[in-house]
Amino acid sequence: FKPSADGVLRMTTPAYGKIKIVKSGEDGKLLPGVVFGVYSDSACTKLVTKLTTGSDGTATTGDLELSTFYVKEISTVKPYILSSKVYPVKVRASETIKVDISNEAAKGKINIRKTNADPAMGDYSLAGSVFDIYSGDKKVTSVTVDASGKGTSEALDLGNYVVKERQASSGFALNKKEYAVTLSYDGQTVPIV
Repeated sequence: FKPSADGVLRMTTPAYGKIKIVKSGEDGKLLPGVVFGVYSDSACTKLVTKLTTGSDGTATTGDLELSTFYVKEISTVKPYILSSKVYPVKVRASETIKVDISNEAAKGKINIRKTNADPAMGDYSLAGSVFDIYSGDKKVTSVTVDASGKGTSEALDLGNYVVKERQASSGFALNKKEYAVTLSYDGQTVPIV
């Protein structure tokens, strides 16, 4: 037996691709510290890898086989709400597939309750009292209370506010007191505080 000097070696190199997540808030600000899972199934039970966005709001997987993967947020940062949306991503050979994901910030509502300071004077309707809500010196919204003296603001950004009565109900004196209110983050699963 005499070995041949000619030989052919045939190898196939597996093809891979990557997923790049770009995470931002609803205002377009890039968000560091958000954790994502990349899964091999749409139910998101078979975790392939976990990624955490860096200071630039991005995270990129290592090489992934050519297939469809599913990206889902695992945890987010304050004051944003955790998204339950699943993003299917088809990985292609030698490409980095970009996935833009945006989060909504938590909001808060201010509940106002106006009461009759002297109930012995009778049970009068409190409808029509108008309260202005300020952030610093800027009026952001107004609330008109109903006959029971209750009203609720629209959803507001989290932060510090001052509530002032602008107009009293018919037959009532204007309350000149200012009420400080703080709407605080209550966790990544509480959209309205």
